[in-house]
Amino acid sequence: MQNKFYIVRRPETRLGIESFREEPLPILWDFDGSFCIIPVAILQNAIRNQEMYDKSSDKTIKPGVFIHWDQGIYIDNEIGRALLGE
Repeated sequence: MQNKFYIVRRPETRLGIESFREEPLPILWDFDGSFCIIPVAILQNAIRNQEMYDKSSDKTIKPGVFIHWDQGIYIDNEIGRALLGE
């Protein structure tokens, strides 16, 4: 069975959730050679929050929901590279 997760390689400390909404999976985030995993529960919570804001009747401010690097579970660099197949 193949592991299913998103791979993100970005030097930013936050991610927008739009590209992850269709199928919530864990995110393996490579941040300049350091790795963390964003659990599905964090992603699903962010998606629910964005949906709540989208349904709000007050449209004067449309907040964006982001996932931050610090919300992840840090993993060893060797494990992160192994998950990437390097």
